[in-house]
Amino acid sequence: LFYHFQNNTYVFQNGTVWVNYRMSVKAPCDLDLRTFPFDSQSCMLIFESYSHNSDEVTLKWMDEAVTLMKPIQLPDFDLVYYTTKNETMLYPNGYWDQLQVIIFVFKRRYGFYILQAYVPTYLTIIVSWVGFCMEPKALPARTTVGVSSLLALTFQFGNILKNLPPVSYIKAMDVWMLGCITFVFGTMVELAFVCYTTRCFDGNLTKSITPRKKISRSRRLFSEPAFLNPNGVCRKNSLSPRGNLSLFL
Repeated sequence: LFYHFQNNTYVFQNGTVWVNYRMSVKAPCDLDLRTFPFDSQSCMLIFESYSHNSDEVTLKWMDEAVTLMKPIQLPDFDLVYYTTKNETMLYPNGYWDQLQVIIFVFKRRYGFYILQAYVPTYLTIIVSWVGFCMEPKALPARTTVGVSSLLALTFQFGNILKNLPPVSYIKAMDVWMLGCITFVFGTMVELAFVCYTTRCFDGNLTKSITPRKKISRSRRLFSEPAFLNPNGVCRKNSLSPRGNLSLFL
């Protein structure tokens, strides 16, 4: 808790002492980032006397407890509402009054994350699906598209996380990014499956083709048609370019 203050003291004729403190306070606030970037944060601020109990000092809120001089403009949050409360706490040395601003509710502005995280990752997934429209044998092109999409998602994920405090639980942004990486990884698995099935199909097709048997010259010679010429000689068909065969009757 860091603060500095300026005080003005007034003494009236009836003995009333008016002390006015102007303080600038930087108070801590516990953040719950489970629904980041669509989260709302609740912060508490407590005012209490350090050395005077309720018998010496009584603390009460005025009718208008919190006055905003101008609307609060924060780059990441909007102030939604706040509530106040008076409470008396019991300590070993007596009762002490507390002034509590129970809840400052801030709602995160998520427009930046829509444009810088959700839209680019969504388009990256669509780009990774371009490989489905390519031929199965276009392995270099499909591999380049898939690996480039995976690297782009990893870079975007790291760029978002470096601006957030490290926490041990899973955030909504983590679920989205891991889901996107899973989709792109699925395209790489599909590429490996198509490559494997294509190679197996080509191998089975090659084995199913049997080589043509060579037929000997003598077998082809006797299997070709022959006819008798007018001289009584059996000759081979003259239309064939092969040799002839003579047979005397």
